[in-house]
Amino acid sequence: MYNNVKISDALSLMFKRTGLEEKFENAKIIYTAKKILSVYGDFTPHIRKIFLKNKILYISVSSSAAKNNLLYRQTTITTAINNALGKVAIEKTVLL
Repeated sequence: MYNNVKISDALSLMFKRTGLEEKFENAKIIYTAKKILSVYGDFTPHIRKIFLKNKILYISVSSSAAKNNLLYRQTTITTAINNALGKVAIEKTVLL
């Protein structure tokens, strides 16, 4: 006989078994971070790279002036990302 399994449950199980769950979650966090950082439009051109490691979001900035201004918003950015995702996805934001 056939088992009645929801597609969402099957996909969730597949993500866990293949190790894609963490990568998908990281991609969602980075996407959310980019969306939130786009609010500060004057800094967006200076952002070179955004990556996540051990619940810490790293943002590489090409301009020291933009980095200095983003330093004042570090906590706000972290809080906004966590609020947008509805959980504590990142512990802090580090500017490089």
